[in-house]
Amino acid sequence: MDSHSHERAMKSRGWVTNKGWVANKETTTNQKEPITLDSALYEALLMRLNDLIASGRGDTDEADSVRDQMLDLWRRLPSAELLVIEQREARRIRNVTF
Repeated sequence: MDSHSHERAMKSRGWVTNKGWVANKETTTNQKEPITLDSALYEALLMRLNDLIASGRGDTDEADSVRDQMLDLWRRLPSAELLVIEQREARRIRNVTF
């Protein structure tokens, strides 16, 4: 996926971009500082992976591809940022009916 595809994917999920920073419209007021494009991409991939798992496709090549894309981002992101992303995703999962 090229950078333009990533940006379109972020915008389609309600993300807004500004000079390399990305923020979710729903969390912008709660966020002390903007999150990076890497954070937004990691969160989008985490959402995709969880959706695949919930639909019974967690062992597919597509899910493995998502995991591979997440790995480098996971290594680069600070642990505090990962924690925020994982907590936000946990709240989303609780509110989604599959």
